[in-house]
Amino acid sequence: MRGNRPNKIIGIAKNLDFKKILVLKDKHIYDDNSINSILRNIISEIEKKSLIDIILIQYAIESWFLSDINAINQVFNVRINKNISNPESIQNPDKELNNILEKFGKKYIKSYEIGKKIMETANFNEIANKCKSFEKFLIKLKNLT
Repeated sequence: MRGNRPNKIIGIAKNLDFKKILVLKDKHIYDDNSINSILRNIISEIEKKSLIDIILIQYAIESWFLSDINAINQVFNVRINKNISNPESIQNPDKELNNILEKFGKKYIKSYEIGKKIMETANFNEIANKCKSFEKFLIKLKNLT
């Protein structure tokens, strides 16, 4: 499931036979109470609530990308010489990534393909060390097996 439509969780949970559904949700500008309320309302419509595990990403998934500058360097063929120690504190990580790339004449355009390339190149340990949401994601994935 891609996009910013958490209501899709309901259809997936009701119509498909899964043992577990792991949902990654960008918080964007929402505070914890607002986003948790939205998600609680959605989950309340699902019979098997234990199927659903939700991981909130602080602001946006691009914070994960910013955790591993080497992966960005490889994917975009640039030489960024910057260490971002706390990428989950950046309120608009997608804009930050674009601003960094613009210095090299490149643009970041949000897409599944670019995100996939970055994550295929990324060092998961480095991301987990800098982003608690990614660390939680890895733990949940490991517990699925």
